[in-house]
Amino acid sequence: MKRVLVAGHICLDIIPKLDRFDGFIPGSLIEVGSATLSTGGAVSNVGRALDRLGVPTTMVGLVGNDLFGQNITALLGPLARGFQVRNDVSTSYSIVLNPPGQDRMFLHFPGANAEFSSQTVTDEALRLADHLHFGYPPLMRSMIERDGEELTDLFRRAKAAGLSTSLDLSVPDTESLAGQVDWTRILSGVLPHVDDFMPSQDDLSTMFDTRTPAEGATKAHELGATRVVLKCGEEGVLLSDADGALWHRCFPVQVVGATGAGDATIAGYLYGRHQGLGPHESVRLGCGVGAFCCESADAVSGIPTSAELHARLEGEWRADVSAGI
Repeated sequence: MKRVLVAGHICLDIIPKLDRFDGFIPGSLIEVGSATLSTGGAVSNVGRALDRLGVPTTMVGLVGNDLFGQNITALLGPLARGFQVRNDVSTSYSIVLNPPGQDRMFLHFPGANAEFSSQTVTDEALRLADHLHFGYPPLMRSMIERDGEELTDLFRRAKAAGLSTSLDLSVPDTESLAGQVDWTRILSGVLPHVDDFMPSQDDLSTMFDTRTPAEGATKAHELGATRVVLKCGEEGVLLSDADGALWHRCFPVQVVGATGAGDATIAGYLYGRHQGLGPHESVRLGCGVGAFCCESADAVSGIPTSAELHARLEGEWRADVSAGI
């Protein structure tokens, strides 16, 4: 793996600092702190993390020619060269609520991501890459309509071009299209073309009512996944493939926020694969990058360099926190 092409969902994250949050009460005012503006979504989160780790990376996303789109391209700089900018769409954004001691919540506008199609990723972009990572199709209408034919077409094209592939999901809004489609049909179509299936346990439990990580991995294998790298939040990561199953627990850190931690874990895993490591060793790197990410409020500012990552893995995190199951 030499160059990674990261495609899919891109948005602008608006993250107000919350010292307290008691929920929304009509007519009330909640005083908050300053806001962090950051690029968000799989393309930014995984792509910027890979770039920080020293992996040659190309990003492909779709944004509008508006203030939010201009903010995204300005924040990404040269990394946004592969983006499409259109006048007929509005840029996606999320308001990220990260209350102290609680899991984060999102108010999300899919925007331009709904118009992303297989052909948004050009043949030239595929030709110049060695690996395709795609993220968050449940937030991308065109990629999941018609039983996911656009998603399957993209992965077929990637495999035909000789790329290795990985796929991440997101928790579907049960009241949106993503909550109404047949995920069994969509995933059984695309997963035979995916080398590393990297959803979260929450993704699969919402789609299929799986109650444990082991059930989630089993369901993914039934749908055609060869290797499953299942992100399980504070519990860690479950790796399941033909060689068996491995559980890697999280490294201990002072958690400031969990925004982007799953994507950071994916980036660390892909960094390991880029270095020629096997899946087990790569999961350890993934958990390390994910832990770094949790020490910051946004998805990217806590991402380490490769030297910083290895120093911590060989120092305070040297103890093995993985186990076969």
